[in-house]
Amino acid sequence: MDRQSFEILNFFINNDALTLRELQSHFSVSRVTITKNIRAINDYLVGIAKINVNQAKFYLVINNYSAMAKLQTNFLKKDLDFNDPSKRQATILKELLQQITDYVILDDLAESLAVSRGTINKDLKALKQQLDYYQVRIETKTNRGIHLAVEHDYMYAVITRTLVGKYYELEATWDKATDVKLLNLVKKT
Repeated sequence: MDRQSFEILNFFINNDALTLRELQSHFSVSRVTITKNIRAINDYLVGIAKINVNQAKFYLVINNYSAMAKLQTNFLKKDLDFNDPSKRQATILKELLQQITDYVILDDLAESLAVSRGTINKDLKALKQQLDYYQVRIETKTNRGIHLAVEHDYMYAVITRTLVGKYYELEATWDKATDVKLLNLVKKT
């Protein structure tokens, strides 16, 4: 779901029934765009909710409130920008966890997060302090990059759940073989 569709969905959640004209004026878009967004929202919300129309008014019918709340939370978590150091650090840690056997190149991290290498270094310094508590280290190799080092495999699960899980819905965003191993470890803890 894109940002505009999410905003339209929230507008329906906060308002009872809306006319097409009200939606057009509030979002400053055409009738066709509103109609496309409503169709996209309904496709996305199958089984959770549906935007219906009755007597030229659109209204939202929610079938599964907990799924709707989870959807909103997950969208907001994903939508966070990387101006927040904690979010960046969780993203760096997630990348390191997904590359357990390989090294992650700092320049690649900086580019993917759209921040400077200096910002990445500051985040790594803070992240190293957080990881000390869990007896996890970030090791650096010249011309290779960085990677995580732990004494016991279960520590991957602990830091995944406590540090990365705040910002990412793990089951929904991880699907590689390494990710599946981590998720299985997380479920055991």
